[in-house]
Amino acid sequence: MSSSIHFPCPDCASGVTVLPAEGEAACPACRKVTRIGADGPVREGGLVSRCVVCARDRFYIQKDFNRKLGLWLVLLSAGVSFAVYAWWGFWAIVFLGGVAAADALLYRALPMVSVCYGCGAIYRGFTLNPDHQPFDLHLAEVYEKKTGHAG
Repeated sequence: MSSSIHFPCPDCASGVTVLPAEGEAACPACRKVTRIGADGPVREGGLVSRCVVCARDRFYIQKDFNRKLGLWLVLLSAGVSFAVYAWWGFWAIVFLGGVAAADALLYRALPMVSVCYGCGAIYRGFTLNPDHQPFDLHLAEVYEKKTGHAG
């Protein structure tokens, strides 16, 4: 799997994806060019230690799954189970069990990514840095106060 970095554009918040070897990335929506610090913090497939977008060094790890899609799947599953429960209570429980099993399989299959607390850049395909821990709400609030970004 090749390495890539996905981050929100500083001007319009649209998603920008760049390869680690590139020195700059243009936003597909507003065309703003962002300089990428390709001077050594990350190398192809290497450890992520400093963000190439904002130069901060605090990251968290999470499964590589689209949060909005996950929310919609939860809402859809809840709606379907509620509708099924109104007529066939037992099958609503079976449906929710199937959804939980599918969720467990997805959780095991999806890779982990590193995410920058400062700018929200997502690092895919890099070796996980053992210093990166799961999301910490306190650290996120500290960075949100400093940067105005809810990463």
